[in-house]
Amino acid sequence: MSRDLLALTVLQPFASAISSWGKTVENRTWLPGARLPVGCWLAIHAGKRDFQPGQDADANAFAFRRWFSTLVGNPVASGYLAALPHGAIVAVAQVAAFSDPAAKASPWAVPGMEQWRFGRVFALPDPVPCKGAQGLWRVPDDVAALVRAQWTPFALAPEAP
Repeated sequence: MSRDLLALTVLQPFASAISSWGKTVENRTWLPGARLPVGCWLAIHAGKRDFQPGQDADANAFAFRRWFSTLVGNPVASGYLAALPHGAIVAVAQVAAFSDPAAKASPWAVPGMEQWRFGRVFALPDPVPCKGAQGLWRVPDDVAALVRAQWTPFALAPEAP
């Protein structure tokens, strides 16, 4: 079995929403195929750029306006986004399914997009700095070791009933 840790770069505030605020669905225009099977752990990387609410073409625009802006008001104007981690792996999420009915029913689901649904999510206590990439990418071994040092005990714990 490969010890490679794959990652997905997600713009803020959505990376933090996955790591800490219960966002269990990520919208993409593509599916990862056999490279990322259900049950695998995926590193969630907070990109260096922030989502801009005016970007209506962004897949998360609908969810952002409907949910996140009601939580914190205008995070761009308030400087809230600047305080979130950027350019770092912030969590590890277990892939539960792709475009299943539960994901499509999520308030985070964007119609017409592919939904990646996460099961267990572990927010790293100390985000690990790392350069991101587009698409699904392999975490460098030295960075993966730092990530695993924080989450392996959680991953090995039995799942809650």
